Amino acid sequence: MLKKKNKLNSSEIKTFKQSEGLLSSDILSVKISNTLHKETKYTVIVSKKISKKAVVRNKIKRRVYNALKNIPIKTNVAMMVYTKKQIVDTPYKSIENTLKELLEKYI
Repeated sequence: MLKKKNKLNSSEIKTFKQSEGLLSSDILSVKISNTLHKETKYTVIVSKKISKKAVVRNKIKRRVYNALKNIPIKTNVAMMVYTKKQIVDTPYKSIENTLKELLEKYI
């Protein structure tokens, strides 16, 4: 899991949702915005439409957070990761590679 200082809080998420710029793939979408924070901030959103079971949703969140932690991204960036239904059966390496492809210009 990420440190609390690297997670977006609820007020930041509300203002962030209004920003533009969405990068998509078949398993997830990433919304990126520049911020005034010194750290890179993330949040991962896994809807109940993906799975009704909290265990499955938490597993997906852990995988995405771990993949984000392993990818070096420049600072002053805020990021929201929306997952899609196909991510349930996707192996970890594929999630990590997809995130790297989407975030190429931010690395």
